[in-house]
Amino acid sequence: MKKILRFTMIAAAAAILLFAAAALAAGDTPDPGGEGDPLVTLSYLEQVYTKYISDLMSQDAEAQAQAIQAGLEERIAALEQASQEAQAVSAGTYQLVTLEEGQILSGDRGIELILRIGEVSVTAQSSPGLVDTTAGSILEDGQSLEKNHLYMITVPGNGIRASGHAVLMVRGEHVIS
Repeated sequence: MKKILRFTMIAAAAAILLFAAAALAAGDTPDPGGEGDPLVTLSYLEQVYTKYISDLMSQDAEAQAQAIQAGLEERIAALEQASQEAQAVSAGTYQLVTLEEGQILSGDRGIELILRIGEVSVTAQSSPGLVDTTAGSILEDGQSLEKNHLYMITVPGNGIRASGHAVLMVRGEHVIS
């Protein structure tokens, strides 16, 4: 009987050890398809991997779009600067302007005029109408300009009216109406 009891106890201990070893082994085994056991399935590809790749592509596309936007903004700023410089240069040169009968050329102070062809007269709302820098005189409303004299508008809104076809050289921003 002692032999049976000893045999039973050894068998029970072995069974417990076997059961414990199996439990430990089962606890260390990762879930199939999880991080520990990277089984790739169609559902993994469709639900996880595709979303991951899509997110990466979206981030990359967004970064590229921002880089392109920044480059475009820099280029636009450079073009605006160049345009302003070109306008400043052109504001310093004379432009050939043609007026027909009844047209009025007016502008802000500092505009310079040289009558080349035709007849024009001063249109002024206040004095002085125009300053004749060649003769050192002042022209008032209704007075005619002489050819090849340099005139300057010193009061905003003052200008000249063409009595017929007239050609002038003008330096500065002006309006023809």
